[in-house]
Amino acid sequence: MFEKRYTKADIENLPSGRFPCVYVLFGEGNEILYVGKSERIRERMKAHFFNKSSNTAHFREEMKEFSIIETFYNKGLEMYLIKKLNPKHNIERHESQVLNEIFYEKILKDKSHAMNSYNLKSKLGQFLKRAGIKQSQLADMLGVSKQLVNAWVAGRSFPSLGIALVIAKFLECSLEDIWVFEEEPSRGLGIL
Repeated sequence: MFEKRYTKADIENLPSGRFPCVYVLFGEGNEILYVGKSERIRERMKAHFFNKSSNTAHFREEMKEFSIIETFYNKGLEMYLIKKLNPKHNIERHESQVLNEIFYEKILKDKSHAMNSYNLKSKLGQFLKRAGIKQSQLADMLGVSKQLVNAWVAGRSFPSLGIALVIAKFLECSLEDIWVFEEEPSRGLGIL
């Protein structure tokens, strides 16, 4: 999964603009030190390797290399990799907006998809309409705001995995029926 590795000497060659991704910091002997997410990878790596006030400053001497995975939803992939890889220096994270975590294993295992980007599309509105349920009714049932349900329907955000499972069970369908990954051609960077 992390075939391409970089060192601090490579930082200036990283994309300088917006580049949503997850990165993995490696130590001696491929030890996984830290998994993080970033929207601007060049600035983030500069902070990790050179900024004395960075959250990784206390283990900077251990850092030897890093890998990058371009992704549209870096929080979900970050959480997935933290759980899967158990990095030495990550602080325990709370589950938050990780519906797509269950899909990453499929995507990352199949290397033919590794160079492509994925968009998570919500079909929640279609399922609610088919069931004759209004967004406000779903919001009341779940104890969340109508605006939040509207954001889920529009695909602007996604429920936690626990809430997504409740919705799927209530609508008598699977998570993959409601939230669908659509593959898009890579911008040329994919897994670096």
